Amino acid sequence: MKKIYVIIAITIVLGAAIFVTWRQGLQINISDSKKYTDELLGFSFAYPVTYSISSFGSPDDNAGETILIQKEGGEKGIQVLITPFDEDIVLTETRIRSDIPDLAITDVYTQKVGTRENAVQTVVFTSINSLMGKSNEAWFVYKGKLYQMSAPVDVHDVFATMLNSWEF
Repeated sequence: MKKIYVIIAITIVLGAAIFVTWRQGLQINISDSKKYTDELLGFSFAYPVTYSISSFGSPDDNAGETILIQKEGGEKGIQVLITPFDEDIVLTETRIRSDIPDLAITDVYTQKVGTRENAVQTVVFTSINSLMGKSNEAWFVYKGKLYQMSAPVDVHDVFATMLNSWEF
């Protein structure tokens, strides 16, 4: 339980750093996309050609790996935080609420991500915090890692495209 609090704290700090670079009201064209592939963890997803990707950290470190997908110029951003997770579980809304009771969670639903052979149940929800404001979130556990995807609500189309194109 303590581990998930540390993960949330890291997510909030990184989210705040991204938030500083965001500007609202920009249109995002997702008709043309590129594919990001993480060879080490064996996953990929599509993202708009007008975005760039950077990553830092390591998925095996306690602090984890952070992948930032940002509109060129740093104006919009989506964050994927990947951290070690010592339980082999299907993450649920109940578990998230139990571990982080103060986390604001609304509009919750589950969705499968990945290919049919490797589909993983994902908890998708909207959250609000004082640093980032309202955000879309998608969290799941896969092969010993907790994946937390976070995006401002005004880039929902990009968030949904990434989530729907995720493959293992």
